[in-house]
Amino acid sequence: MKSAPLLILTSVATLILWVSACDILRNPLPETARIEITSQNADEAELIMSLNFLTGRQAVEEDGLVIGDTTIVQFLHADTLQITLPYSSEHDIKQRHRFFAQLNIPDEESDHHFRMRVWIDGDQRYDATSDEQVDGALKFLYYFRAGEDIIIRPQP
Repeated sequence: MKSAPLLILTSVATLILWVSACDILRNPLPETARIEITSQNADEAELIMSLNFLTGRQAVEEDGLVIGDTTIVQFLHADTLQITLPYSSEHDIKQRHRFFAQLNIPDEESDHHFRMRVWIDGDQRYDATSDEQVDGALKFLYYFRAGEDIIIRPQP
């Protein structure tokens, strides 16, 4: 009699592991992020990058009513770089499965034209130009959670 509950428990555990394995095979964990920044008429730019951050949601209110929400990013570690253009770099994201990049546009009134592209494991996930900037920057936020890619792109 004692072996029947053990057999059921073992069967359930095997089923859970099998379903989890199928999910991982469908959506393998991301390993690399590659960023490329180009400009037709600028030689340098400022880039903020992070592989170590937390995200959360915050309500957006208007006249006391919640009309939506926004994503808040809290950096645990970030680098602010003065880059020479064209710029390209690849990053290992196996440990935390996340990547943040923000290209600060020097002056919204300038004639500088920038393009920022990001690939996750070789798949292009972001392609934007300075014409699509939000609050003076191009921003890309990616993280992998519960078997799915989460990409948040601010809308102009």
